[in-house]
Amino acid sequence: MEQKILITMAFDNGFIDGGLAMVYSLKKNFKDFDKHDFKIYYSPSFCPLSEENQGKLKAIHDKIEFVDASNERYMRWTIDGEESFRASFLTLESFKEDGYDKVVYYDADMLCISDPSEDILNAPLDKVSGCGSVNTGINCGFIVIGKKYLGADLWDTLMSHGPNRVRLLEQQLINSYFVKLGAFNILKYEHNWTLQRFDYKLSSKNIKSIQWSGGSYITGSGKRFLVKPWEDYSNFDESKYFSMKDIEANKVWWKYNNEMREKITLGEISSIFRGWL
Repeated sequence: MEQKILITMAFDNGFIDGGLAMVYSLKKNFKDFDKHDFKIYYSPSFCPLSEENQGKLKAIHDKIEFVDASNERYMRWTIDGEESFRASFLTLESFKEDGYDKVVYYDADMLCISDPSEDILNAPLDKVSGCGSVNTGINCGFIVIGKKYLGADLWDTLMSHGPNRVRLLEQQLINSYFVKLGAFNILKYEHNWTLQRFDYKLSSKNIKSIQWSGGSYITGSGKRFLVKPWEDYSNFDESKYFSMKDIEANKVWWKYNNEMREKITLGEISSIFRGWL
């Protein structure tokens, strides 16, 4: 029986360059992508996505539904970091969806480079699937939510779960809740090839999606470095920062970005320097 699948994302104007490339890569590589519903969550108050940027995304995939997910309940958490990080809580909107066999959530700082659909179709309906550990949790940049854990009641439970002060944002809430339930199903890391974990190398031939997670870090040499491939390197102080622009994964991202912009008129890349975590 054919499964009814919804694909979701949530990001603001600051991540538009990553979001555009990710949507393009999903459309290119995700088998039967056009058959699935696709929603992007935003909020004018804490996760703004302008009409201009929504139009750019529509130019890539005209079936996107933009959902204003504004809700005062998203303001209950005190965040250890920049206020802009609050946008990540909109990941939780994916659990509110009903009427689907599965909801597949992706972060905007990812790139789909080969078809992930087989493992997504095979993921159990009574589990939440992702990359990580059943004992400690998953990386919530990629989540496959089975039908058992979809609906307004589950969303309401998650919104009330956990402490009011969080360091790891929505990931902390999702993992603490589902680890206790024993509800995680673990997929191969190729579905969320987090570059930091794998020392910035594409060392597997079966990678489905790459993720540039996080913001900046202090290396052993004391240098800070950028992690998003679209960051502005034009005024780069190499004595202070460590450049990642020549790593293989970034070259792959730029290949997709340039291919997308050759096919679709989107204007110049915004190259927003987002600051440091």
